[in-house]
Amino acid sequence: MGKNNHITVPALTCLLTSFLFSAALLGGCGLPADNAADPVIDAGTASGAQSQDGSHAVSETQNGAQTDNAGQSFGGKALSQEDLSLLAALQEASEEEVLLFDCADYDNDGVREAFAFTGTRQDGYLKGHIWFAGAGGTQQLAPRRQMPDGQTVGEQPEYFQDRSAVLETADGLCYWYAETDGASSTLSFLWGVQDGRPYETVLSGKGMNLTKDGNDNFFLTQSSFDEGTDGTGHSYKPCYFYYAGGAFHEYGSCPLTQEEFLALEGAEDCIAPFQAENYWIREIWLRGNGLIQVNMTDNSLNKTVACAMEDGSLAVISENDGLSGTLIGEIVSADWFGGQNALQSLWEQKNSGQDGLFAALQPNENAWYDLNGDGLPEMICFKTDYDEESYRSEGISIEIDGCEVWSLKQGAAGYYVWVTDLDAADGKKELVLKGQEENDCIFMLKLLSYENDALKELGDLAETSVLNGTGNLYRISSWDEGYGNYIKIPGDGTLSVWADTPVFVNGLGCYYVKLSFRCSDNGFTQLQQDEYEMKVPWMYGEPFVYTAQAALPFFDSPEDQPSGVPSFILDPGDQMYCLALAPCTEELIFVKMERTDGSEKGWMLFSETQLFTELPGWG
Repeated sequence: MGKNNHITVPALTCLLTSFLFSAALLGGCGLPADNAADPVIDAGTASGAQSQDGSHAVSETQNGAQTDNAGQSFGGKALSQEDLSLLAALQEASEEEVLLFDCADYDNDGVREAFAFTGTRQDGYLKGHIWFAGAGGTQQLAPRRQMPDGQTVGEQPEYFQDRSAVLETADGLCYWYAETDGASSTLSFLWGVQDGRPYETVLSGKGMNLTKDGNDNFFLTQSSFDEGTDGTGHSYKPCYFYYAGGAFHEYGSCPLTQEEFLALEGAEDCIAPFQAENYWIREIWLRGNGLIQVNMTDNSLNKTVACAMEDGSLAVISENDGLSGTLIGEIVSADWFGGQNALQSLWEQKNSGQDGLFAALQPNENAWYDLNGDGLPEMICFKTDYDEESYRSEGISIEIDGCEVWSLKQGAAGYYVWVTDLDAADGKKELVLKGQEENDCIFMLKLLSYENDALKELGDLAETSVLNGTGNLYRISSWDEGYGNYIKIPGDGTLSVWADTPVFVNGLGCYYVKLSFRCSDNGFTQLQQDEYEMKVPWMYGEPFVYTAQAALPFFDSPEDQPSGVPSFILDPGDQMYCLALAPCTEELIFVKMERTDGSEKGWMLFSETQLFTELPGWG
């Protein structure tokens, strides 16, 4: 069911234009200390005047804010007696100069609280510490990213820009915003208060240049090094969030096939100029706010083309370097806010019946998911040692919260990492790690859990016996029309894949078979079935048609062969589809087939003998 729009296409266009202007400044000459390109805290809208994109900027603590001689204001703003008491308490507790100071009733309980930054003023930035004052007293704060084992709060100073703000939401809650100092990238920090106690929100530290419009939409700029396919080149990309029910949510995404995308009015025109420059589509994401992000590459540079519906047809509203996607996996929403149009129907179709989490991570790019079940998402990043001469990766490492927790030195055509949820009831997420060669054959497909600050291997599908020990899991379908995912993990401790020809016999050719597994302390165990669903797609997913070149007997069950009575005889030239498989030996396989008109179905034993005029094969 669609919901009311949180953000309109014209508003998106204006915001993205503003974002691209900001990114151009960042990429051209580094980020200035006053961050003049920031689209939220802007001098022209600091008092709440409406900006050109229809949003309202929040009031900002002025640069160089100081308490005046009379002690009744801070940064030119009058302070109540309650606020003055909080300011005095912070000055006494910190024993430093208060450089930023913002008071509000943050948790809407009738009691005002204050956040502050204390320390010294440097050349264009502030150096010091974050403080909070409320009814329970004062306390020094530190962002989660600066609290590794063995450190205490305040041991490491912060470097902030000389500005801060109070962000108000429609439900009466407020949040304190500040931005770190930096050359080519910064971090936005966002703190809230609950029951009088300060906490760092899930958006805090995840991106830069936090923006908020008048509809409780929030925008973060993601700073990445993915302009080039080799993991170099700085890019800046918008990420989209909304605030509802006292919580932050990220507009969700679902993958589209090229066929689904190109079936939309105007889609071909959106990408034609880039295809003319030899860019090709890597992946396509439909977002819950009505955007389509087309990630493209020319094998050297990456580019995202953002499209939206305008008057019933797709139109390009922005383009930027790098690869775009969701940012904070823990808060991704499945709700639709993109208006009533063809994209809504496609969104509901793609999300109907989909269950489980399977989110791809990009190399050298941070993602946030709760891996250990403590309620706070960990920062996850994987890196590969890419060799430009051989076009191969020489190894992979995985970092959690900035610390390397797993690595492997082994050459591969590529390494891939996904986040999944094996057991939806335990509150923990897991990682799936794949290593593959040029022919897409996998040499590892591991499931990893994060325990005691280390990654633990739960099992490796590449080492798992399949089909009663008769087959090998050496390659998996990269796309499944039924799943929309590489692997289906519904969250009940099981997973399913479409295995590529685990038992090969010349008489049948290539095929895919659906195999399910359960993970336990002993690794993966394949779930045994009497028969396993097969699919043999040909062009554009159409089922392959087998044409008999001789009279062929079919039986009611595998057990009826070879001495039983056939249920029907297939004449030369008759055509069949594959339905299911039952294992026999390493060189024999039972296959259930059906006439193309659906009139009869039965089982036949396949061996090295070719029984049909043409067989499917894809390497």
